[in-house]
Amino acid sequence: MKSVAAKEAKNRFGALLDMAQREPVVIQKNGREVAVLMSMTDYERFEAVEEEFWGNK
Repeated sequence: MKSVAAKEAKNRFGALLDMAQREPVVIQKNGREVAVLMSMTDYERFEAVEEEFWGNK
């Protein structure tokens, strides 16, 4: 999984979106991991697994 600083994510948002299509990208602020950007396909897969595990919705 790749990791980028928040400032770089802000300045290169288009490239970050392209990166997220290939693999999730961790965004760091002040050296601390604060978020993950992932493709919609990965997110939908994650949601399906979570629903299957918890049986919610």
